[in-house]
Amino acid sequence: MAVGAVWRRLATHIRGLEMDSTLLDGVAVLIATYGRTKLLITRALQSVATQSHALMRVVVVNDLNDADVLRTEAAVRRWRPHGADVTFLRNRRTKGAAGAWNSGLDHLLRTCDDPSRLFVAILDDDDLWERDHLARCLATAEEQNLDVVASTFWRIEEGTERILVTPPEALDVSSFLKGNPGIQGSNLFCKLTTLLEAGLFDESLPSCTDRDLCIRLADLPGVRYGVVAEPTVQHFASASLPRLSTRGSAAKRDGLDRFFRKWRWRMADAEQAAFSERAKRYFGWTEPESSVPNVASTGDVSLSSSAPKQAPIHLIAGTIANPAQLEDVADLLVDLRKQVADVDLSGLDVLILENGTGKTPNAALRQLVERHRNAGLRIHLIDRARHLEDAQRCLVADGGVSAGNRLPIAPARTVLQSYLYAFAKGRPGSVIWIVDDDMRLDPLVARNDAQLQRQPQRLPPMLRELRRLRAGNQLDIAIGTNTGAPPLPFAATVRVQLVDLVASLQWLALLDP
Repeated sequence: MAVGAVWRRLATHIRGLEMDSTLLDGVAVLIATYGRTKLLITRALQSVATQSHALMRVVVVNDLNDADVLRTEAAVRRWRPHGADVTFLRNRRTKGAAGAWNSGLDHLLRTCDDPSRLFVAILDDDDLWERDHLARCLATAEEQNLDVVASTFWRIEEGTERILVTPPEALDVSSFLKGNPGIQGSNLFCKLTTLLEAGLFDESLPSCTDRDLCIRLADLPGVRYGVVAEPTVQHFASASLPRLSTRGSAAKRDGLDRFFRKWRWRMADAEQAAFSERAKRYFGWTEPESSVPNVASTGDVSLSSSAPKQAPIHLIAGTIANPAQLEDVADLLVDLRKQVADVDLSGLDVLILENGTGKTPNAALRQLVERHRNAGLRIHLIDRARHLEDAQRCLVADGGVSAGNRLPIAPARTVLQSYLYAFAKGRPGSVIWIVDDDMRLDPLVARNDAQLQRQPQRLPPMLRELRRLRAGNQLDIAIGTNTGAPPLPFAATVRVQLVDLVASLQWLALLDP
């Protein structure tokens, strides 16, 4: 098998689900739901069941993990409209709408023949489609050879006249930086490959996910977009129900903060002013005060104020964890969590390669990962079972996992690098950092009085400066410093020095006096 084919298989496989069936080309409906079984059945699924287009697949993803899941799952499994293949999933990614949608998209990718011929229609669990919604979207896409279609919709609020919302004529980045010009979940119809090329939904955003996705769709070279002029969607913006866009809600406020942090580098002054004015008027949002410390006083790389604007950095950190020494990786994860809130970091993913003994996953390591996931850190665990399976498929090196052995450092790092490469292929421009699990990000720093104190380090300023130097062909290799003693036995350190001494003496002995 060609090397490129191996990497493509690994990049697909790393998403974490097995191929389980074959989906014919056509249309797939994707619905994320959250504890609203009655609305899901009476609105979303009812309107799906009455579609004039013969459905190929309906995927419902539940974002809750409690008793309500069983009730929702039972209701969905009883719902069997003619011509539809219905799948019920639980969100296996980041909690929230973006994670639920991505769980469904991942499942569709694994179960379709050709993702370039599969259109995905997203529907909120409390919205309605007109009977000809899918048929009109598909006809528009086929007639005009489009990748993305947005349909006109009715916005329905309690106690007011419904409002007709027409999507923009073109995918214009500026309009999405300032606000949402008329594309939201239930009126988006898009090729699966196009969604994949755009990077799917950003799971670090609790809201503003549709705007964020549309910016990345607009950035795709040659993307073809069109509009269904007739309204085919009823979007319910009810103030009495919990919604991601509820004014003053934590999800909306946090989503606007993160969206602004992610995209403000791209906003012109007028766009930034329009974003702030709209967010304040509709959602009561105000721009957060900058908490960026003076980098010159923290020991970070100093930055020139005249340096050109850069996109916020998406960091992918990889580490190897020994379940027998969980306290090491636990401390590192605490430090990495502190980096998530940095205003100059657009996202942080952590890949952990389990490197213990045996062939089954370590329960204590998985519990540790789940704890930090629930606290907001995006972690992707490659456990022993996953490593063994991928090694048997010749996607990564075995290194000893098939024998249940702990991998030496060199094979373990080779395996980790393989996973990091496959993971980063779908995230162009990301920064990859491999760090030992026993390292800390708050090194000991000498004060003016010669006393040592721990001082947290901000990664983005250093990474941004290294990126600037690299772009100017001023840098190829960066070597940093470590504080504290190396994690090596003292005798081993002395032995290296003695070997160097012997080699030097032997070299000197060969020279003329």
